[in-house]
Amino acid sequence: MPTELLVRKYRREFEDRALADPVGTVEAALRGGHLDRDHGGARIAVTVGSRGIHRLGETVAAVIRFLKERNALPFIVPAMGSHGGATAEGQARLLESLGVTEALAGAPVRSSMETVRLGAVEAAGQDWEVFTDRLAFEADGILLLNRVKPHTDFSSRHESGLVKMLVIGLGKEDGARVAHSRGTLGLVSALPVMAGLLLQKLNVLGGISLIEDANHHLAHVEVLRPGRIVDEEPRLLELARSWMANLPAAKIDLLVIELMGKEISGTGIDTNVVGRRAIAGEADPAVPGIGLIGVCDLTPASGGNALGVGIADMTTEQLISKIDSATTARNVITTTFLDRGKVPVALPCARALVSAGEKLLRSRIGQEQGVLFIRSTLHLGSFYASRRLEPVLTGKPSITAAGGYREVPYTPEGHLAFEW
Repeated sequence: MPTELLVRKYRREFEDRALADPVGTVEAALRGGHLDRDHGGARIAVTVGSRGIHRLGETVAAVIRFLKERNALPFIVPAMGSHGGATAEGQARLLESLGVTEALAGAPVRSSMETVRLGAVEAAGQDWEVFTDRLAFEADGILLLNRVKPHTDFSSRHESGLVKMLVIGLGKEDGARVAHSRGTLGLVSALPVMAGLLLQKLNVLGGISLIEDANHHLAHVEVLRPGRIVDEEPRLLELARSWMANLPAAKIDLLVIELMGKEISGTGIDTNVVGRRAIAGEADPAVPGIGLIGVCDLTPASGGNALGVGIADMTTEQLISKIDSATTARNVITTTFLDRGKVPVALPCARALVSAGEKLLRSRIGQEQGVLFIRSTLHLGSFYASRRLEPVLTGKPSITAAGGYREVPYTPEGHLAFEW
């Protein structure tokens, strides 16, 4: 009979690049730039949409305050494609969950799914229709605000950032549908071309790019003129990529993730962290190499949206019970990446999941397995690892052991009971 799995807690220090005064840095980046002028009562749409951005509510409030002090009439537009159930109310509620409301930001939130077709462009030998949010279209100006970071679906010169927000975020469900209609082709090849048409047709005043460090703290702010957004974003993307967190080992037999969720990653499980895209025909990153992935629970903030659960090989009945099938299906179908919505093998609880994973691995590799437990792909500062991973963890100055080996702790119901 196999012995109980023993694990050890580790802590990991990522380089701290956090801005001492993030809000003050945003205000300083705006002062003296091309936006620092009298706007003559112009109605300016400020785009907000990405989840999990550090101190997002305060940042949006600082931008709104800056514009109002310069005689603008700013309002906030949700720029999140088909998220929020692809409804105006759902997107407004999603912004509220991110701490972005009229009361906190100082400007009204105006949410609509109605779009305007601005034309079409040719890219990669195909035609791509271009849409934009009607409220933003009717505004006197548009100010983009978004985090720049590697995307979970594809690798290119433009991934998550201002370009994607302009094309897909402001394009609402129509823009998301077009960009995803041919797999990753549109995301890789068409985004910058579609953005070019939008920059010609719309009065985009500029873009505020936010970059976070490995601890997910705001570390860099840069304000770009509209004509420089497409050309400058690749540089910012590479900076963000060089700062991102990763798993502590390049080869893992079993990765157990306690939580997945939309506020953790757009795919619930960050594909850049686990090295799996779960997109047919799209190559996975070379590192890390993971034999099996198990995910145990879905966060409440996901609202039942389990897009990305298909990245895992195993899950629990607890997670399955929290899935809103209609919400998940709508998001999955919009992306066209159906594998990400497929439900993995479901076990009664986390204890059963870990036991099944060990059994599968024993039949494959016939030796002690390298098992890693993480809270989520967003929280990598502490983790638990089995003894087989000890050789690759020791000797790294950024990683320290916190205590000895112990059995994996579970609640009476079989859920994970780690102290992260």
